[in-house]
Amino acid sequence: MIMVNRQRISPFSGLLLVALVGFSPSPGEAADWPHWRGPTRDGVSPDASVLDTWPEEGPTVLWRVPLGEGFSSVSVSQGQIFTMFAAGDDEFVVSLRAADGSEVWRLRADTNFTESTGNGPRSTPTVDGDRVYAVSAKGKLYALDKTDGHQLWTIDLTER
Repeated sequence: MIMVNRQRISPFSGLLLVALVGFSPSPGEAADWPHWRGPTRDGVSPDASVLDTWPEEGPTVLWRVPLGEGFSSVSVSQGQIFTMFAAGDDEFVVSLRAADGSEVWRLRADTNFTESTGNGPRSTPTVDGDRVYAVSAKGKLYALDKTDGHQLWTIDLTER
């Protein structure tokens, strides 16, 4: 769950669907959310424009991008959204433009992790400066360039 103004909302169900809703008049103006549970790791948004209550019909959906399976949440930094998902036999780290959901870059991180409780990645990318750090469900840690997604280094944590 993600805490938004101390209200719990469910970020995903079934097929991973990324949508920025109700955070600010323009997604590019929203505060950064650089890692799981936000800037202070408490799940509370510092953005004063977050709605305290949603309209009965729900918040306005600005865009949707069906990605695939997984349990990754999203990180947001300077107008880019980062998440992970599995599609087919592969697991990916992806960057999307917050303004419209279009893909900036995608990196194949590993083969798809499958098990009876659900398939796909289990972690959320972390943004620090110009780098994105991501861990595949099978234990590969990546440092990626935030702008274009090229791999700076990787470590297989299960081998170490």
